[in-house]
Amino acid sequence: MNTKSIIIVGAGPGIAMGVAEKFGKEGYSVGLISRTEEKLKNLQKELSEKGIHSAFAKADAGNPKELGTAIQSLRKTLPNIKIVHYNAAVLRPLNVLNNSPQELLNDLIVGIIGAVTTIQELRNDLKVNNGTMLLTGGGFAEFPMAAYGSVSIAKAGIKNLTKQLHEELKAEGIYVGSVSVNGMVNEKDKKYNPSNIGKEFYKLSQTKNKVLVDY
Repeated sequence: MNTKSIIIVGAGPGIAMGVAEKFGKEGYSVGLISRTEEKLKNLQKELSEKGIHSAFAKADAGNPKELGTAIQSLRKTLPNIKIVHYNAAVLRPLNVLNNSPQELLNDLIVGIIGAVTTIQELRNDLKVNNGTMLLTGGGFAEFPMAAYGSVSIAKAGIKNLTKQLHEELKAEGIYVGSVSVNGMVNEKDKKYNPSNIGKEFYKLSQTKNKVLVDY
């Protein structure tokens, strides 16, 4: 069993898996949260085959109570939570003029409010461990598209939230930073592949030299 852990909210085969593999190789146990149990089991199996210890809890990041329960479940099984990575987002076309306010709200709860829930649940752990919160940003924050209205607003919110949390929590010894992934994530892309992105998040967690990183 490793002596330090990372919890990833919004686990999946892309960015989150790149982060899980990089931190796992650096000696972290990995906690995975996603709303699909089958996906979580597959990710856990893949990590295990690479010699990385992991645990998972099923939760919808758009349901604050469910997310909080999942985080607390992982807290009981994982040692010394030093890193939390918020990677949840609803990546779908949604024009704010052509969809209901409730649909927009649901996407923003996943894209922004879930990050707030996550830090509220793990603040004390990160304070004790001089820990780090990492958030996945995106190019939509700077280049919004009406066709992808909800995720454009959510990524702008993540950028804003990262700055707020950094200022609020640095006095407690908690570092907060975001990597804005400004391209389509693809295994075959020379730059925007999960492995490279995972390394970028790990580098930021070690240097802590910026609040916002464009990648």
